[in-house]
Amino acid sequence: MFRLFPRRALQSVLSSARLRTSLSVAPSALRHLTSESGRSPPHNPHEGDIKDRIVLKATKSIDTTAIEKYWQDVMRTDKDPDYTFDLKAAHLGSCDEIAIVSKRLLEGAIAGGDSSFSRMKTFECADFYNKLDQEARKVFLSVLAKEYGPNHATVLKASESLQAAAEKGGDKSLVKLEAKLRDALEPPYLKFFMQLYHHPGGMRFLLKIREDLIAIVSKNSQDTNLKDMNDRLKDKVQGWFGIAFLDLERITWTSPAAILEKLIKYEAVHAIPSWDALKERLLPGRACFAFFHKGMPLEPLAFVHVSFENDIQRNVQTIIQNPPAMHPEDASVAIFYTISSPQKGLSGIDLGNFLIKRVVKEIQARYPNIQTFTTLSPIPGFRNWLEMQLNLPTANSLLLVEEQRMLATPGMDAISVLKNLLEDDKWIQNSLETVRIILTRLCSRYILLEKKRSFALDPVANFHIRNGACVYQLNWMGDTSEKGIAQSYGIMINYLYDLEKIEENNDLYVRDGMITVFETAEDAGLRWAVAQPRGSEKVRVVGRNERARL
Repeated sequence: MFRLFPRRALQSVLSSARLRTSLSVAPSALRHLTSESGRSPPHNPHEGDIKDRIVLKATKSIDTTAIEKYWQDVMRTDKDPDYTFDLKAAHLGSCDEIAIVSKRLLEGAIAGGDSSFSRMKTFECADFYNKLDQEARKVFLSVLAKEYGPNHATVLKASESLQAAAEKGGDKSLVKLEAKLRDALEPPYLKFFMQLYHHPGGMRFLLKIREDLIAIVSKNSQDTNLKDMNDRLKDKVQGWFGIAFLDLERITWTSPAAILEKLIKYEAVHAIPSWDALKERLLPGRACFAFFHKGMPLEPLAFVHVSFENDIQRNVQTIIQNPPAMHPEDASVAIFYTISSPQKGLSGIDLGNFLIKRVVKEIQARYPNIQTFTTLSPIPGFRNWLEMQLNLPTANSLLLVEEQRMLATPGMDAISVLKNLLEDDKWIQNSLETVRIILTRLCSRYILLEKKRSFALDPVANFHIRNGACVYQLNWMGDTSEKGIAQSYGIMINYLYDLEKIEENNDLYVRDGMITVFETAEDAGLRWAVAQPRGSEKVRVVGRNERARL
């Protein structure tokens, strides 16, 4: 049993606790509602509210029972990273009730200073938040953003004092007043985030908060308080998940089962249907690399699957439905065929860029025989884009004259014929050459010419081109799965990572929106898109003489 901790010793212990797990909390926050609503939740002898257990004595020490329970929770989560308490959503009544409870909890966590009591109240806030449904979480976050955001009156006063001192002169006073202004500009809720950061599992909990904030802000873009809090939390998360804090690990069949299970769960591109299918993706001849953070050691933040081949593959089923054909020591090409970033709380933080470049260096160091690095990537937005274009009044402009002749049908215009062909996917069974010619050309237009601002409209294209890759080739029937047909009529694309040109390609794209394309002699669709006026301005072609080793 624990005796009373000296305050300094307890703070030292709590500050050094490793950030390793999902935030799991034992105390129930629901008892706070008793005084507000008159309703008493069922008593559970194994639960205890931190508020009920903490007794602040005149000496500012804390009841040993609270210390013991709190430290047991910390130790439990530290030893068992996936341990969770009962975190079922709680129906807590009105929004006003939830706002009152939220403010009382946050007041203890934020206004309590850097004390053990404040840290425990932060722990209690996390427990309370985890038990809320989505609408109630919005109330909690709104209270946090509004009540503990920057105090505009204090900021204005500090700014006026600084301006007045600057007019009078005096460096010493200016330094102090500048510090006061900086303090006034920093919202108190950042202290709450930092206290969560220092708790075991706090990192994962903060990502959950940001995931919720992103969802809420997307539906309530006019709420400036929540938007500002989301932006500030993003800045914090970006620092916590900087490349210097991430470990690149190769995942193998002998990796912890918890990680292997999450590969199956998180795979976002090509589903892994079974453990046997996962095992094939981890055999020699294949590889999986992932970024991990020390605060979330069993949680892959971003991961990529690689297949080692002797040729650039054009169909993903030949990879995912067959065992490896060779060992990496005998290969010359590394193909990145699926890249996933499952943590929604890291949205807007580009881990994939760093991941690919780190993996390329890792492969080069271990297998110098591999000199060519490409992707086999989906085109997730193509079908939706084309279906929308086909329903516009300007749809006829999509087709070339010779394509309209190929689709000529008595009593129907060419666009109607094409729409009928594509609607029920009959063209797949008939393997219509006409459909292949039209769709690959329009897909080339979508990849190279359609823009969101000055960048590629397709999110995967934008990701790889921004990373410094060049467009290599389109692959008809590259993904014949139901998902592949639904996304892009089965078309896939290879992006080539030419290591000598990555930085140059990246600079041209970010600065000018210029897309680099590998020589298109064998791809009529890409060749057409490059020849268009918009293509000649924003697309550059790299010839084969610059890539002789291919």
